[in-house]
Amino acid sequence: MASILSSTCNLLYHPMVQRWPLFAIPTIISYLFLVHLLRYSRLRSTVLHYSDKFTQQRAMDVLTAFHIHNDLIELEFPFTFSAATTFALFKSYGIPSISSLLVHTNQLAGPPLASSKRYADTGALLLEAVLNEPGSQRSLEALARINYLHDRWRNKGKGKGIRDDDMLYTLSLFRLGADEVG
Repeated sequence: MASILSSTCNLLYHPMVQRWPLFAIPTIISYLFLVHLLRYSRLRSTVLHYSDKFTQQRAMDVLTAFHIHNDLIELEFPFTFSAATTFALFKSYGIPSISSLLVHTNQLAGPPLASSKRYADTGALLLEAVLNEPGSQRSLEALARINYLHDRWRNKGKGKGIRDDDMLYTLSLFRLGADEVG
């Protein structure tokens, strides 16, 4: 035991241990400088790439806004977007017509496999609609599939079911939800 203690004490007086600030301080400064360069390089390139769109008096077109939005949610804030998408799904359950329909159809209280499948299907279809260009074939097909799957629950004059404005509100939650949370 005494030999371990004496060797530990000898290590404390080793020349490399006493000179740790000579290595640590430049390493920390270099790391912080590298982080600063890399963190703001994407911001600078985005501003330079779209600078003509920002300086003109006319409004930005939809595709430019879509590309900026996708760069942010895919490169800068992917975790925030994922959390916002999940939050938007649960926020849509707060709509009275949707929550009563989910209770009535046993979609969420049923077998765990059915509810997790519904969650996965909803996530996949909505991500296809949100992450592809507006009006693109993939986006339109995803929206058509969402409409097809919900068609039997749509309000068709019976007073029950999902109304069109609830469908639009839910879709807008997923399209704009990440901007709210972020």
